[in-house]
Amino acid sequence: MNKLSKKILLAWLGAACIVSCTKEQPENLPDVQLGKQLENPYSVENMKKAWRNLQDSDNSYRMMTDSISTTHLYLKFKPENEDELSLLQEDSTLVLYTYPLDYEIPEGLDHYHDPEIVDSLPTYQYCAVPLDKQLPAVAYEILEELFIPDEDSDDNENQRRFISEEITNNLVDEALRITGNLEAEDDIENQRRGSRWRPAGKIKVWDDEFNNYIGLHGVKVRARRWYTTHTGIANTSGNYSCNGRFRRKANYSIKWKRYDFTVRKGGSTAKYNGPKKKGNWNLNIKGGRQEYYATIFRAAHHYYYKNIKSLRKPPQ
Repeated sequence: MNKLSKKILLAWLGAACIVSCTKEQPENLPDVQLGKQLENPYSVENMKKAWRNLQDSDNSYRMMTDSISTTHLYLKFKPENEDELSLLQEDSTLVLYTYPLDYEIPEGLDHYHDPEIVDSLPTYQYCAVPLDKQLPAVAYEILEELFIPDEDSDDNENQRRFISEEITNNLVDEALRITGNLEAEDDIENQRRGSRWRPAGKIKVWDDEFNNYIGLHGVKVRARRWYTTHTGIANTSGNYSCNGRFRRKANYSIKWKRYDFTVRKGGSTAKYNGPKKKGNWNLNIKGGRQEYYATIFRAAHHYYYKNIKSLRKPPQ
């Protein structure tokens, strides 16, 4: 077995002991406040309004057919118990968030459990899915019909394009403007000329045994802009690169889980909400609750996916 710090070894042995045990009662969690709710630029209604504005201001648009229709649904899943939450999480194509996607999210947020839901039950799960997506048998509410013409994902080379990239950019710019979401530092002309960027960076955590930061192998980093999320998994050095690109800033975050295990804070998955920015996100974790989560994650990741010698593998 590779050399492990005492801290990670103890957490690893703890993970081996508790992996098949029932979940403990969650601690009482403090209220966590989200930021303000934002008007949705990707709603079909607002996209149609933005398109009409472009037609009114530029004769070249007036002969073009309005092909704006629902491409995605913005959903609020309502799991009633752990079994239903597990059913959602079994579908790896669902990019789930425990907070609504049309709110400002404070940097550093490590959990959010809707105040309507008691801590012992799963909180609501939010996501956007393609219109034809087959959904798990869990109750949900459609919050909005969306038109998303500017997804740029490595996983979908044949994605729908709205006429051309230039017109798509102009449409999204106008939708952001009329909903008050065109950020003050955005120069529209520069944005139109600017190239798309790929979220990437390095995630490291402090290790007492090595007296240094080490790469947080296996952690999944998410970069989200409104209803589109791109992800990347860190290698042994902690480097990651996400599977898509954006034109503007994105919200970086870490959800302390992988398909086979989850680090929990009470009734919710533990998280690290990073900055909203354009360009690489590099993070060194030391001290506090996030180092605690990262250490448990390292232990569980090692236990599930690496060589554990003669120990029995956990259930998958």
